[in-house]
Amino acid sequence: MTLVSKNWRELTDEQELYRPFPSVTPDGSVNWINFKKLSFKCEGSEGECFKCLERSTGRVLAMKRTRIFPEEEGVPYYMIRELGLLKGTTHDHITSLEIVSLVKDELHMFFPNVDRTLDDVIYPTGSCEDGRVLPEPVIRKLLYQLLDAVAYCHRRGVLHRNLKPRHLLIQMSEQANLSDATLQISDFALARATGIPGQAYTDEVVTRWYRAPELLMGVVEYSSAVDMWSVGCIFAEMIRGEALFTGVSEIDQLFQIFSKLSTPTLETWPGFSSLPNYQFEFPHFERRPTATLFPDASDLGIDLLAKLLTYNSNERISAEEALGHPYFFDVTPVFFPVKVKDCMSQMWRAVAQMWSPTPQHLALFHSYLRQTEAETWAQVEYLDRQETLTSTHRSLLVDWIIDVVDVFKLSPRTFFLAVDYTDRYLEFATVGKSQLQLLGAACLHAASKMEDLTYIGVRDLVLCADNIYTATEVREMEVKVLNTLNFALLVPTALDFLNIYERLIPPIEKKTSMLAHYLVELSLQEYQFLKYSPSVVATCCLSRAMYMIDEGPMSKDLANVCLYSWSDLQGCMMELQKLSSNASSNTFTTIKKR
Repeated sequence: MTLVSKNWRELTDEQELYRPFPSVTPDGSVNWINFKKLSFKCEGSEGECFKCLERSTGRVLAMKRTRIFPEEEGVPYYMIRELGLLKGTTHDHITSLEIVSLVKDELHMFFPNVDRTLDDVIYPTGSCEDGRVLPEPVIRKLLYQLLDAVAYCHRRGVLHRNLKPRHLLIQMSEQANLSDATLQISDFALARATGIPGQAYTDEVVTRWYRAPELLMGVVEYSSAVDMWSVGCIFAEMIRGEALFTGVSEIDQLFQIFSKLSTPTLETWPGFSSLPNYQFEFPHFERRPTATLFPDASDLGIDLLAKLLTYNSNERISAEEALGHPYFFDVTPVFFPVKVKDCMSQMWRAVAQMWSPTPQHLALFHSYLRQTEAETWAQVEYLDRQETLTSTHRSLLVDWIIDVVDVFKLSPRTFFLAVDYTDRYLEFATVGKSQLQLLGAACLHAASKMEDLTYIGVRDLVLCADNIYTATEVREMEVKVLNTLNFALLVPTALDFLNIYERLIPPIEKKTSMLAHYLVELSLQEYQFLKYSPSVVATCCLSRAMYMIDEGPMSKDLANVCLYSWSDLQGCMMELQKLSSNASSNTFTTIKKR
């Protein structure tokens, strides 16, 4: 009997038997027949994690299972952000989201299983008192991979906001061999997509030991530099075999930083005395050479570390700059083959920084947006398939969405995202006109979770629609939208391109900028503009505003930035000219009031 049972188990584990089985059923549920639970990994406040086998492929995956508490605000905002950010991410050193299933009150996420983190590597016994110093070739390799992944995130306008050794996965072919180790960033629960211009964010991010001093000082309008401080702390921990700053509270964390790096002055940190958490009674610590903290580190390693652990966030080295630091090229490491195209790329970065009149991150962000637009944007033509909807119904919905955004003082980008989600959902699903406002409310709810510091609640959305639908209906529609869009929520909008173009060209008058923003919002309301890409719409709106104010053709500066010719813009420009000429007779008033 035992032999029969063993043979039966072996037979039912054959991969060929499960090859036809999908991992997710048509209704979005996990097809549990195709999975075999191998072991329990861990449990946290947000759910459980299991190691499992995907039978049809033979892949070993880590499955996170989380309840979404539908009686409250639907899918938690941090889960929407994490899934939205990971869905469009493809990088060797960032964990990949393989499968996602959102059904009823449960969310399942599947990632490639990795059993080891950098924390496990530094502290093999699990004790913080028993850490080990990593060899410099290994440190150099892992740090380069980390910076490569962070640079990728920052080019996309993504802040991780919780980098630490426990969130860095380490893959090794052999348990004790670090020479072939590969690092991957994981856990994007606190990650945030930023935009241009920046906005205020919460300062309650990043595990305390890796938190940048500006966050500890109460700054809420921060930048990607907060991640770079965390990278510096991780770098130091690999060198020392122990964490560099181990405060037991926020004020103790500051004192630990000051005691090792000196108390900031107006010279080392301009504006320090005007920060929210500044106290005149801060103890005074003298600066000491960085080398005294890291006696075994190389000179180039100490130089890079000092640039990462700089108080002034504006002077802190960026990930792009750090990748070109001599620390990675002082010797020719066996793990990092120097390729001609890599050298040329580094040379180009350096040359571009010398002659470019614009901040590097703007140009990189613009490049990312254009690439994403080219890969994901598709012309939307759904009205022919919608039985009861017209362009007027859509315009009314957009007017309502913008009005709600204004009332609750949400980010302007929120309504651009909400309208984008609505249009893309209607491309796949049929919606009656009686359900259109419900769809718009659900899309606005999801967009606000992605974008706003304080998102709009379900009950507020119900009240804004005079209770024509219920909170439960909004939550259920939100799940439908997220599944239909497959969590592709991080998308470039015409507003993104307009904001960047304004900063990549010589300064324009305020009234020209206001007119351009007015036009881009008007175009959002009109269905016919869906046949033009967001960058084309933004270019036309800015060019039209400059013409109406300055009475000149599209400037060479704008043409050089947008890389469009007149033939690319002609159709959209003619539509925009007609729209702006008839704006005074437009019956929708919300945009006019703005």
